[in-house]
Amino acid sequence: MRALNLLSLFVLLSYEGINQTFAKPVSMAIVTTFRAEDKVYITNLKPNTKVEIDLQRITFRKLVADICGEVSFESSKVPALVLVGNQEFIPNKFALEASRVCTKNSPKSDRSYKTSKTKFVVAGLKPQQPYLVQIMKSARKTVTTNKCGYSSIPISKTLTPFSSSYADNIYAINGKRLKDMIMQKPPKC
Repeated sequence: MRALNLLSLFVLLSYEGINQTFAKPVSMAIVTTFRAEDKVYITNLKPNTKVEIDLQRITFRKLVADICGEVSFESSKVPALVLVGNQEFIPNKFALEASRVCTKNSPKSDRSYKTSKTKFVVAGLKPQQPYLVQIMKSARKTVTTNKCGYSSIPISKTLTPFSSSYADNIYAINGKRLKDMIMQKPPKC
């Protein structure tokens, strides 16, 4: 049995005789989102329609915590989420600091922060240890449904900085984490 997810979607409609695309919000459209092999399917939509989805992609970095138990990275866009080990960090909630909080002669801090709009510091880690840092960035993507009312998004495996492991390059679609999606056979049209 397919699990139904309530998702807010924006359906983009092309009106006959007009070459522009107009956004029409659908407040609570009932769609099904599931994973099949190397794709995520979004089904139960109007055929041949453009739909905007929220997509969270992952960037992997191998970073070593400094003597204060902090890792820092730069990102041109504020990440939606950062995973380090089993811990989740939300950079949008990081306080802005004038400079690094922890230095050689200062006390260790467990509070993560940012030193500018593009520089982020995750604290509270074990000093001098390597970490796989997963940085999630959100973006809106427009997909077009086929004649049967579904669309698919490919999932590729990305080699992580720990060269012996591969991981999916997508973290979530419309707020639903990839690892929580049910597996089904691809739809037939």
